[in-house]
Formats: sequence, structure tokens, C-alpha cells
Amino acid sequence: MQLITKNCLTSSFLVGMFSLYFLEQYTLMKLLTVFYFIIDLPYTEKIEFILHHYLASFLIIYTIFVTSPDYFIISFAKMEISSIFLVLMNFGYRGIVNKLLFFITFSYFRIYGSIKMLCNDELYEFCNEWCLLHLYFFICLNLWWYCKIVRLLLRLFTFVNLLAKI
Repeated sequence: MQLITKNCLTSSFLVGMFSLYFLEQYTLMKLLTVFYFIIDLPYTEKIEFILHHYLASFLIIYTIFVTSPDYFIISFAKMEISSIFLVLMNFGYRGIVNKLLFFITFSYFRIYGSIKMLCNDELYEFCNEWCLLHLYFFICLNLWWYCKIVRLLLRLFTFVNLLAKI
């Protein structure tokens, strides 16, 4: 089971790399991402990751059957860039540079990118109520994770400040 989990993490890493370098290969990227979510689901224990896989799969499949603007697909592809650094942390690369890159890419692509996407009027022209509902839940999930990340950072800074006073 651990080997399969590692392979799923590697798949996530490759999807992130793929989205970084081949944004114009939308259909292949979408299919690889949904394939990863399906493979990873039986080994996913936390409800937040199951919810993430469901919401993301719905949105990806929606864009396959409904003509969607390029910015929407590219925005989702760019969100996966932060996953590269998360996967590296899961593989043991827990250095400050990797953590900082994860935080910066998560902040920019998942949080700022989501807000930017919601401000684009074109989104509301192609996305029906179900799509918007899934998108809102997906963004709320990212915001919830972001709050957890910021809370961990604040604890780390508090701990470092305590050590500095000793």
C-alpha cells in the first residue's frame, strides 16, 4: 500500500510538472489528473482529500464536456504547481526553501489565482449553477488549507522567537 501511495504522489508530481511546462495540452492534462484522482482515492483517508478529488474531478470533467475558456483551464493547471513542493515534502525534502516555495506558490496560484478567476465575468457565462457550486466549495477548501498553513507558520515563528529569547 505504501508503494502505491508513493506512486500516487509521484503521479501528482508529474501532473504538476506537466501543467507547468505543457499548459496547451489541456485534454491530456485533464485525463491524467482525473486518472490520478481515481487511483489515489482508495488510499485517501482524510475526508478533505476525498472532497478535493471529487470537486476537482467534477470541474475537470465539466470542462471536457462544456467548452470552457482557456484561462479557466490554465488557472487550474497552475494551481497544481504548488503540489510539486508538497510532494517533495512528502518525499522528505523538508528544507526551508522547499517549504517557502510551497507557501509562495500555494498563496499565489491557489489563493490569488482563485480570486482572480472569480473576478472574471467570462466564468459566469460558461459555468452553470452546479459548476459554480463545485468551484466555490473547491476554493473554500483551498482557503481552509491556507488557514492551516498560515497557522503552522505562525506557530513556527512563535517557536523560533521563543528560542531566540533563550
